[in-house]
Amino acid sequence: NENIGTEVCLYLVRHLLLNYPIDPLVYNLVNTREIWIVPIINPDGMVARQRYNANGVDLNRDYGYVWDAWGGSTGPFSQPEVLAMRNLTQLAPFVIYTTYHSGTTSVMWPWAYTTMAPYDSIFLSFLCQRYSYHTGLPAYQICRGLYEVHGSSSDYAYGAEGMLSIAPELCSPHIPDTSRIESICQANLNANLELIRRCAYGVRGRIYDSLTGEPVRALVELQPPNFPIYTDTLGYYFRYAHSGTYSLKVIANGYREKIVTDIQVPADTYTICDVALVPDTTIPIFAYKCISCNIEDPPNHSNTSLTIFAQGIRDNRRLSLGVKGWVAFDMQKPIINGPGEDFTIYEDDSDPEACSVFVANDWNGPWHFCRINTGTSAFDLSQAGVGMARYIRIADDGDGVNGPTGGFDLDAIEAIVANIPALAIENQAIYDSLGNNNGRFDPGEQIELVLSLRNYGRLPALSVHGILTENDPYVLLSDSIGTFGDILPDSIRNNDADRYILVAAINTPREHNAQFNLCLNGFG
Repeated sequence: NENIGTEVCLYLVRHLLLNYPIDPLVYNLVNTREIWIVPIINPDGMVARQRYNANGVDLNRDYGYVWDAWGGSTGPFSQPEVLAMRNLTQLAPFVIYTTYHSGTTSVMWPWAYTTMAPYDSIFLSFLCQRYSYHTGLPAYQICRGLYEVHGSSSDYAYGAEGMLSIAPELCSPHIPDTSRIESICQANLNANLELIRRCAYGVRGRIYDSLTGEPVRALVELQPPNFPIYTDTLGYYFRYAHSGTYSLKVIANGYREKIVTDIQVPADTYTICDVALVPDTTIPIFAYKCISCNIEDPPNHSNTSLTIFAQGIRDNRRLSLGVKGWVAFDMQKPIINGPGEDFTIYEDDSDPEACSVFVANDWNGPWHFCRINTGTSAFDLSQAGVGMARYIRIADDGDGVNGPTGGFDLDAIEAIVANIPALAIENQAIYDSLGNNNGRFDPGEQIELVLSLRNYGRLPALSVHGILTENDPYVLLSDSIGTFGDILPDSIRNNDADRYILVAAINTPREHNAQFNLCLNGFG
């Protein structure tokens, strides 16, 4: 029922398309920026003129950062619309993220879950004030000027991904009279053009391996304001900043930390700072990014800790989960089940609390229980019955008083470096040239399956072959053995020369899930 936001988005699309050939500003913005516009997040809600989707969930309470059971949400990213938006942010990291609403008049910045000021409050408030200049909307922080919200897209965009998040509330009532649509869209058009222009001000560059030149996925922290953003898959980053002098801190799994000082950012443009990182295999794998959390905060918002406190190696900064709070992290590189303990959860404070630890190989589970322990403790993946795990979830045991440092206080997660090979499926390809050639496994088709394996370990796996098995009434394996050969550390090999052959029965139900096991054999 906040469909004026869709009008504002489509108005911007129309303006960019029509004016690209004739307006030098639009021509420059389109050619030098990456602009993503998603006009409708909740199509079912728009049709029904309600804020809830067809499942009865308020989508702006379903995002995973400081999630809670608000607005009908049953869990972080439980709805397909929100899951689609999360997937988009993983493919295209944004510098500035704008989410439109209506029901009141304002332009707001995070946090929504607490009155605590964000690290980027100077940048965020400035951008909102510039938005206000064009629209007349009053500018303030969400939780201070509107109300407290958990599971909002604004907090997810900033807290989990490092995007500068802006939330305009376009008008009151929710659905304005049609006579107001043009003036609302025009005012927000000018504000949007300014945001698109400003998103290229600051520091940009590429993070890469000093020996190979290959891109590195890294945390990039501009100092000040000391809040991290993340590189994309090609190692590029872009950090919004005002003119001034800054330092840049870069950390990445498997590399030495690097700080670049005396970076001069000019007004109305950007400076380039490429950073080469030196590999160091002795550094433990650490928590790279928060994927979801439920941080319990007292009513007075006295819990001022942040998920970034638990990222990187231990540094005596702690994320206080609160009583019954929990957090899940992407370690970026899998933890390997080697001899003995495989990773350590660090608390290291004077009042140790207990927590339960879970591991997974997909960000959304299934989660495998490892064990429960108190204070700083080491864990063995074999306790969870898995050979490797990329994601770790830590949940407070629910005992204690929910004060400013209530619940388990997490300093860091550090994985032990294991000198063994560790193979994982990187991706898969389906070849169905004997069928409809659409790259999918359809009923009645015979396909060839190619799996790509990456060696995340420190030693090579030699002469690898894999036996694929299944126990499914609709699927037949006519060639279940694939050869991969030698897979060196941090390299990828596939069975393209010796493909698996599978056949699906003609009566296979559409979107049927068939479960397979891949048993790998080799030397080392």
